Amino acid sequence: MAPIKQILSNKTTGDLSCFPFVSLYTNCAIWTLYGWLQSDPTLLYANAVGLVCGAAYTAIFAKYTHQSMSKYFVGSAGILGVFLSSPVWAPLVGTDAPTVLGTFGMSTAVVLMASPLAVVGTVIKQKSTASLPFVVSLAMTTNGLCWGAYGWFVIDDFYVYVPNVLGCAAGLIQLSLFAIY
Repeated sequence: MAPIKQILSNKTTGDLSCFPFVSLYTNCAIWTLYGWLQSDPTLLYANAVGLVCGAAYTAIFAKYTHQSMSKYFVGSAGILGVFLSSPVWAPLVGTDAPTVLGTFGMSTAVVLMASPLAVVGTVIKQKSTASLPFVVSLAMTTNGLCWGAYGWFVIDDFYVYVPNVLGCAAGLIQLSLFAIY
């Protein structure tokens, strides 16, 4: 939320990347459907909120950026078109939608939680974490830890705990950059 407040107050996105915002929206859409198909209200409601926030954050970013958002919107739409339609096509290829969504969702979750690392080159080059939002990095680390624990200890769901443990590790790398720079 801190980067959005910064964008709104400065009326510019500065060095921030739109990738984390589009990733949030895309990831939460996949996991919202997964939660619904698995009849897991915790997964469903938490990700539905994330989906709404991701859409709002992406819209705010798009309003104040000078970067082209086209490739991100097209990429997200393509991904969502394929995977959100998986309840229709998955049985035709001998699998089920939760398996398709869980497998792909593992990838999107790791990408989402590691997305702030997209600016690592900038951080190292400038020897400054100004372009790496601390609050987002901390939230992603905590998020990965909590969802990893939920996936492992509460629902014993490989698709939930594996990407979140990896996301927690990516978050720790991000946080280490704040200690270094």
